[in-house]
Amino acid sequence: SVFSNCSNLSNIEIPNSVTSIGDYAFRSCSNLSNIEIPNSVISIGDYAFDLCSSLNNIKVAEENKVYDSRENCNAIIKTETNELIRGCNNTKIPNSVISIGNCAFSRCSSLSNIEIPNSVTSIGYKAFSGCSSLSNIEIPNSVISIGYYAFDGCSSLNNIKVAEENKVYDSRENCNAIIKTETNELIRGCSNTKIPNSVTSIGDEAFRFCSSLNNIEIPNSVTSIGYYAFSNCSNLTRITNNSSEQFALNAYIHYSENGQWYLENTDTIIDKIANGQTAIYKKIGEDGKPIEDVKYGDINSDGEINVQDGVLLKKHLAGIKGLNIDMTASDVNVDSEVNIQDAVILMKYLAGMNVTLGKESL
Repeated sequence: SVFSNCSNLSNIEIPNSVTSIGDYAFRSCSNLSNIEIPNSVISIGDYAFDLCSSLNNIKVAEENKVYDSRENCNAIIKTETNELIRGCNNTKIPNSVISIGNCAFSRCSSLSNIEIPNSVTSIGYKAFSGCSSLSNIEIPNSVISIGYYAFDGCSSLNNIKVAEENKVYDSRENCNAIIKTETNELIRGCSNTKIPNSVTSIGDEAFRFCSSLNNIEIPNSVTSIGYYAFSNCSNLTRITNNSSEQFALNAYIHYSENGQWYLENTDTIIDKIANGQTAIYKKIGEDGKPIEDVKYGDINSDGEINVQDGVLLKKHLAGIKGLNIDMTASDVNVDSEVNIQDAVILMKYLAGMNVTLGKESL
């Protein structure tokens, strides 16, 4: 942990006298963009470059006998075992890699695309955890082991596909999820997941940080839901239970916002959801009552968010009077002001960029 949390460290030169790099040595060096491993290094500890979110270039000296960066892959690979132990935002996994190690791509926040070759048989614990820009993932037929929380915190993940020839995992019915074939357990979902009727359990934190997920339907085949299965799904506001089981909502869904779950179309607060019920999440105002639902971005209140809303908001900001405009819906970043920042966010949304309306900008 010698350089751990040195967040302003942007460059480091490791001299050729160094033979070992310890556990967590550069962990959370969030501005470190380049690393070169000299030929003298014969030992790299666990999580040595974990959470290095700005890491774009990795090179191992060609003379190194223990590690390599074959094919200019921008990664550190154990030569003898063909295990990729650390990747970065620009990694291309070589076809000779057999395993992706624990936390290998952890917090590579600019990694938007990765191709896992058919040589890979295992994906380690938290291998892609916190890859917040990763939108698509395809699991090849060669993979027979996926570690816990391998895709935890992949908040932009919209598409998941398991190769049809895979014998251990599947994405049956184009469900956009990873399911263990033998046990019918859904271990990872995303914002576009539709849970198949054959799934019997939803794993621990299976949808954690799926921030674009806004509703989910539990089929009648499900008999168990793992701990915090929907934790930090900040936009999940509707859940329907078609299972014969009754589920305690707060055990599976965690929010930091002040709110309550209500039985659909009622004023009844619930903490459990039974068969045939739909729960609606509502934020609570200072008066202790639910805040009325607002469709942020629907400036003209026509039930849709489109270019007309953007034009109307721009006209309002230009000082044009007499417009029929919903001021609450216009405050798309909920900072209690309607200004140019709201227009920028709305235009980004209309352009298909990854922004969330009705959420305070950090």
